Amino acid sequence: MPVVPVYVDSLEDFVSAVRTFREDWEEAELWFRGVTSSRYRLRPSLYRDRPQTEAQARTHEDEARIEFSRRGHALVLEREPKTDLDWYVLMRHNGVPTRLLDWSEGCLIALYFALRRELSAPRKSRPQNAAVWVLDPQWLNGRVTEKKGKKGKDLFLTPYSPEIRRYLPAPRARKKHGLPPGAILPTYLMRQMLTQRSAFTIQGAPDGFEKIALGRGRVRISRVVVRHKGFDTILNDLSSCGIDESTVFPDLGGLGREVTESYL
Repeated sequence: MPVVPVYVDSLEDFVSAVRTFREDWEEAELWFRGVTSSRYRLRPSLYRDRPQTEAQARTHEDEARIEFSRRGHALVLEREPKTDLDWYVLMRHNGVPTRLLDWSEGCLIALYFALRRELSAPRKSRPQNAAVWVLDPQWLNGRVTEKKGKKGKDLFLTPYSPEIRRYLPAPRARKKHGLPPGAILPTYLMRQMLTQRSAFTIQGAPDGFEKIALGRGRVRISRVVVRHKGFDTILNDLSSCGIDESTVFPDLGGLGREVTESYL
């Protein structure tokens, strides 16, 4: 992906880079995705490390969707899913490979996700840089719909948007995916989605973002690389700003991990 990265070593540099993107992209509403390695591409979990064709991926995904929703009704503890996308989001948040990529509307939350593995990583492990991807989601949807002859339709997708059926057809339906990425504002089904200010992109092919980045015109996708040497200082600064494990994961597990890191 021909995206020129921006390198930062501190929280101040990171916030400055985000401010620059917002100004350069005409005060756009930005989304952020933190990844623990700067080498990671914008590729959903369904397409990672799986040597399979799109037809095979679709078949396996259909089986997973059927089984997860069939047995999941008895296990839902918070808001009951009402749409296919709701169930799909729950799959993503519970470890099932999907076509979804997690994003956040909060840049500091995404930065924390990029660095949080440092809290539990062995100190002797080989250091590597992390990264935060930056996206203008309305530009993305406008770019996609313009190719379909619907210039100007740059609104977010929602669980009730008719376009969702193109990405999530009924299981075993004879429909090809191959669709470019679209930006979705989901229903918040769990408390952690609220605190993480969750958003998603969904795509019908593994190289969807690569193709968009190679297209014509100015691309509103970028990457901020966080150098490893600044991790400890940035994590301390994020904690001072109220961004830590128990705020990003507002449950007993998040609290337990934070207490362990602080005192044990």
